[in-house]
Amino acid sequence: MDPFNVIIVTVSSYLAIISLVRLMAARRNELIDDVRDQLQRGQSLPRSAALDGDGDGKP
Repeated sequence: MDPFNVIIVTVSSYLAIISLVRLMAARRNELIDDVRDQLQRGQSLPRSAALDGDGDGKP
């Protein structure tokens, strides 16, 4: 690969990783807000949701 292609691949990889991290952080914040709202309303969380959030009951 010539230097131009290396630069293009590096920049596009960086942008993809940054975008993924931002999406994951936004989703994490949504989940935290949902749990806080449920706790403030006094609702108990299902055990599987309290452990890992995917519903299978395994940590």
